[in-house]
Amino acid sequence: MAPTRFSSRLKSLLLLALALNTLVLGLQVYSSYHSIRSYRGSLLAQGDMLLRSVAGGHRFFMRHMSFSADEAQRYFREAFEQTPVKAFFLYDGTGQVLFSLHPQTHPVDMPRPASRLVREEEDALLFFAPYTPPRLGMGMMGGRPVTPLYMALALDKTPLLELEGKTWVHLAFVVLLQVLLVFVYLVLLRFIRHHLRTQERLEG
Repeated sequence: MAPTRFSSRLKSLLLLALALNTLVLGLQVYSSYHSIRSYRGSLLAQGDMLLRSVAGGHRFFMRHMSFSADEAQRYFREAFEQTPVKAFFLYDGTGQVLFSLHPQTHPVDMPRPASRLVREEEDALLFFAPYTPPRLGMGMMGGRPVTPLYMALALDKTPLLELEGKTWVHLAFVVLLQVLLVFVYLVLLRFIRHHLRTQERLEG
């Protein structure tokens, strides 16, 4: 009976080790998901902050009632320096772009949202929002007043995609290790059972 009890206890210990490994795997999956979600949330918050900073830039427009497109581009380039901004657009209700920064990443369309709108593309997060400026000069507007105006902001998703890629590779490695451990546990348990049965026959 002693070998049987030993086999049962050993099986319980192996199952406990397997359960602990599964728990560790679950915690890693949760931690990875939380990290990706937090990073995505930080990008969304950063996009909102940048839009608010642009909307709050009335002082610039009011000081430069006849500012040129070059002056506006310099202003926005400095405002978006050291940020993941891929492109910025200021456009009117017809979709005509009045000002752009890095236009090579032009959004597919130019919606007219009543409030903030977020769209996700493969490599960027797109933010759209209405913009109500003060009395603008004629420099950037091409000699005609335009109302209403809208903003489009594209944030680079490359760091998020890299984080997701590294996370999935890490989780795949952990899952593979878990499968190998299960295989080792099963082989070890089968070997010990075979050894105990052989020992019982020899003793009998």
